[in-house]
Amino acid sequence: MICKYYQELDMASDNDSGLIDKNPDKFFYRSVIFKAFKIRTFNEIEIKLDLFDYKATISDNNIIITNDIFELAKVHGYTKFNTRQDSLLKQLYLENKENTVSLIEFYDMYWEYLHPKSPLYDVKNSPMKRIRLRIPSFNEFNKFDSNSVFREEVSLLYQTFMENYNQELTNIEILEGVTVFDILKFQRAFFKVSRIYLKSLIDYGYDKDDLFEISLQSILPSFTLNDLITNASYFSGLNTEICEKIINHITVDMKGEDEFIDIQYSPIIKLDKYYLVLPTVLSSSNLIRSIAFRNNVHLSIFNNTDFMINNLENAFKAQDFKVKKDFEFGKDQIEIDLVLYKDKELFLFECKNPYHPVSDFELRNTYDHINKAFLQVEKFKSIIADNNSFKNFIHELNKFGFNIDLNNVNVNYGIINANRALKGFTKNNIRVYHANELINFVNEGKFICYNVEYSSWEKDEFDVKDLLNYLDGKVCNDLWESFKPYHYSLTYREKSIELHSFNLEYEFFKQNIISKYKVTCENILKK
Repeated sequence: MICKYYQELDMASDNDSGLIDKNPDKFFYRSVIFKAFKIRTFNEIEIKLDLFDYKATISDNNIIITNDIFELAKVHGYTKFNTRQDSLLKQLYLENKENTVSLIEFYDMYWEYLHPKSPLYDVKNSPMKRIRLRIPSFNEFNKFDSNSVFREEVSLLYQTFMENYNQELTNIEILEGVTVFDILKFQRAFFKVSRIYLKSLIDYGYDKDDLFEISLQSILPSFTLNDLITNASYFSGLNTEICEKIINHITVDMKGEDEFIDIQYSPIIKLDKYYLVLPTVLSSSNLIRSIAFRNNVHLSIFNNTDFMINNLENAFKAQDFKVKKDFEFGKDQIEIDLVLYKDKELFLFECKNPYHPVSDFELRNTYDHINKAFLQVEKFKSIIADNNSFKNFIHELNKFGFNIDLNNVNVNYGIINANRALKGFTKNNIRVYHANELINFVNEGKFICYNVEYSSWEKDEFDVKDLLNYLDGKVCNDLWESFKPYHYSLTYREKSIELHSFNLEYEFFKQNIISKYKVTCENILKK
């Protein structure tokens, strides 16, 4: 955007600078970033009001935006995802530290080995002073183009497996001729570029007066298409055809028709003949998810198989539940996605498998799925509320070996969502649960908090009462209970907009965990 701004005002010529600012001013960039933040926030407010039933209340020159129930569910879902990711990273690090190499460690070794022999960068003084990468004239020490999996990639792959309930994703094509693992290797190349830039700046000298200028003029590499493909192929080990296909798919043309640009989906920006790359963003983005989403590839539903529901089925069967998927009942053939029974407790779940959202704009997809699920649950609740219908319902279930006593059964309802967004959201006493968390709870009931492992089961063995406690929010709901309200304001001309949200009180959360759950491992770092 900044480069485009300069180009439109004829403040930079693409003939000699590759659209890179020759005279960067940090105060200008801070101003642009803050204004961009305000514009983005305003756009998100429009989405909140239009799609999620937030309310705008005017008080003098202040507009207050609120929807506490939905906002808490949203913040809780995202926080749950982040805390789970942090815990997973730590766990995978401990499990793989002996048999995998870190990307950072490896590329630092690469630098120490190659840079003295064949410098990996030089400083170009014209048309402006900037660091330029150099490709070595020989290809020693090139493990990074192999099929080895590095420590950081183990966690990314495992997270992808977890999100999609499928352990066999690595060789699935998400572009024609391009697999999930190809995307991983492509991103690895730009992690390397990012690391070389950092090492180059350190090598250049942090104490030099022009460090700020040379940093800003260097950290956004500018390539021609041919150079970009060549570099990507060299650093990844992928052939040029695959690299070009990936590059074309994740590039946005600023002269194209796209009105909305998201660098998570398009971390390469084309301006005339130049391609501007954000190496750190490109290497750390979830490109696997982004590319699959843009190509309508649902990684957890393919070949007519819903892997989320299959994982749920396996978890409950392992705890001796009677399980029936896709149970149809009644003259209207009402379908219940998942029916469970054990010890006089009957559970009826509607399951939804939307993609994982990364913004309020994308959250509407999950919200639409969940709203539809609420309607479906309400519908079959109302049908079996009739005594005759309930009797027929139990009769049909018993045909599948459920052996339910009509006069001695409790019925429980809920919605199971594939992603963590809106986990805990409740309407008419029907609550949204997260499939991965539920599967983990039923399988082993353990979780990690501040390097300590706890059990959320009452006893050493799983009991139906544990599931009831989970569904009622008596366990594994501590994060939800640890949020405190806060608000912040942004000024837009003569008015300000005040947004109400929630912050996690970490100490309160930690103390709640300590007082409530039994410890199964005092320190996982020593496990």
